[in-house]
Amino acid sequence: MRQSFLKIASSAVLLACTSSAYAAEPASTDLLDTTCTQYLQALSIANPGTKPNPDRAAQAAAAQDDIVQALMWVHGYLTGRDGKAGPSRPLNREWIVTYVGKVATICRSGAGTVRLTDAAAKL
Repeated sequence: MRQSFLKIASSAVLLACTSSAYAAEPASTDLLDTTCTQYLQALSIANPGTKPNPDRAAQAAAAQDDIVQALMWVHGYLTGRDGKAGPSRPLNREWIVTYVGKVATICRSGAGTVRLTDAAAKL
């Protein structure tokens, strides 16, 4: 799953950010507190590059996990917000590729302290 997600997400926008290392502190367990800065940071390091050392590979895997969790939350939020009358949103590769980029674009246009929930509300 991690390798296929990496290929999908990297084609969208993974390398658009410039952070050089993943946050030393553990990710927030409450996705409602996740900031756009944290999301963009995860995107920036999710691609381990070619022949990464074990530490770099582990950082990339952790970032990929965080991205997947955030996107699953966004998917659930949008589905709940729009209800039965809303558009169909199958949780598949096409949706992930599209929304990795859409959320990143919204996050980049806001202040660094904008929460991921605020970005999702703009979708």
